[in-house]
Amino acid sequence: RVDPLIVAAAERFLGDYDEGVRNGAVEAMAAQGGDAARKPLLVALKDPREESTRIRGRIAEIFAQRRWPVEDDDGTFATRVPGGFRLSDGRLQSLR
Repeated sequence: RVDPLIVAAAERFLGDYDEGVRNGAVEAMAAQGGDAARKPLLVALKDPREESTRIRGRIAEIFAQRRWPVEDDDGTFATRVPGGFRLSDGRLQSLR
């Protein structure tokens, strides 16, 4: 069941210290339709404190599948694109 309140509720867990909790938040957001999760997931993906390759890879996969744009105005994200993906024309593409 798609519920717009789920994204808002899950967003606060993207910064949790526990990787499993952060992953659960990402998956809850991924299960929702529409674009409501794009901005909070982009913030999480670009956060230099997020070191989990599992979480960064899953968020990148969501962006690639949904063809969501990735703003990289200052060019810093281009150096942190998760392995297996590339940034092309403002969108992530899977290399797999």
